[in-house]
Amino acid sequence: AAHTPYRLTERGLTVSRPLTADEWLALGAKLSRLRSGVQWAIGDWLLQMPKEQTWRETLEHASELLGCEWKTLLVYRNVAEAYPYAARTIPVPWSLYRRAMIIEDPAAQRAALETAARTAMTFHAFVAWLTEQRHAVPQVAASAISTHGAYRSRAEVCCPKCRYRFAVTVRPPAATANEVGGSVRVSASR
Repeated sequence: AAHTPYRLTERGLTVSRPLTADEWLALGAKLSRLRSGVQWAIGDWLLQMPKEQTWRETLEHASELLGCEWKTLLVYRNVAEAYPYAARTIPVPWSLYRRAMIIEDPAAQRAALETAARTAMTFHAFVAWLTEQRHAVPQVAASAISTHGAYRSRAEVCCPKCRYRFAVTVRPPAATANEVGGSVRVSASR
């Protein structure tokens, strides 16, 4: 077996020599898989909470133990619940599974994730693709469109499944600012 010029530990990364471009890219891909695996594992762990504990107690203890915000842990749990271990067969990062949760139809979720895997989409490319496909853009009420001469208005929408909040910029059509339609740009908010 070939010796890797790096070592990963719980404290970080050490290298024995400068990495080649290929080694650097391969290590980045490995780190991405490890990061994704940790998110899945934490979500699965939270799903196994003791029956005698409440969700509040569980999230408080887990937040202290892991040094994460409880809201982050809740997202990990919700994604793990939405995609049981046996359903995580599409080789894409956890973040794409999370983003696909905004699609209500499970078959459409799977198709979107398969497209992302087949075309090797990055997270940002997947978000853009979902927006183009109109999977990620909920219908924004006409009241969200500014009628005071501004051609842009911001609104926030929430995924009904994972509770992830999205900031949207609504651009009314050029004809009038009162018409519903135009374009919508989605960006994640934290």
